[in-house]
Amino acid sequence: MTKAQAQRMYEDVSFLTQLRPFRNYENLESLAAVVNYLKEELKLLNQGFFEQKWMADGNEYTNLIHSYQPNKTKRLIMGAHYDVCGDQPGADDNGSAVAGLIETIRLVYENNLELDYGIDFVFYCLEEPPFYGTQDMGSYVHAKSVAYNKENIIGMICYEMIGYFSEEKGSQNLPHPALALLYPTVGNFIMTVGIPEYKAFNKMIHDGMKKGLRN
Repeated sequence: MTKAQAQRMYEDVSFLTQLRPFRNYENLESLAAVVNYLKEELKLLNQGFFEQKWMADGNEYTNLIHSYQPNKTKRLIMGAHYDVCGDQPGADDNGSAVAGLIETIRLVYENNLELDYGIDFVFYCLEEPPFYGTQDMGSYVHAKSVAYNKENIIGMICYEMIGYFSEEKGSQNLPHPALALLYPTVGNFIMTVGIPEYKAFNKMIHDGMKKGLRN
């Protein structure tokens, strides 16, 4: 089975982090440049896309969606946001996750996966302040649009800040001292976080990741 290629992901992160002005909600031209880049990557795979657009504070924003095996009724959603908070390049938050999601799409096609469900890959916008936690978030807009089909959605995997790595002791900051009893203080891990109500799904993803690391 074809595995992920680090160089391709480095190139994706490099493009995202070198964009100026920074790809925050105020810089519409940079956000559009990201969408165009993602479109071109999908075109290289001879695959199409759907642009989900909405208005927020008088400006138009875009979620870019690609559906794998669109004929399948049951759907898995996989997503990552491409905007940043303020004026920063956002290599980890969330360029790393965007690169990871693009690479996942590439691997799905390179391995010609035949699944009993389809996958909707979604690149979200407006996941950062001042829209975080509001109905203008790209993830909220997308979730609202698929709510009618919720009985056929088997789960959602969100890639978030997957690129940071350090073997240095104390390199992983935690918001509360008590969390140090549960989580490592060395930033050399990827964490699976899920809603307790969906424990079975969360465990399946966690176990699959551990198996992938062993392989």
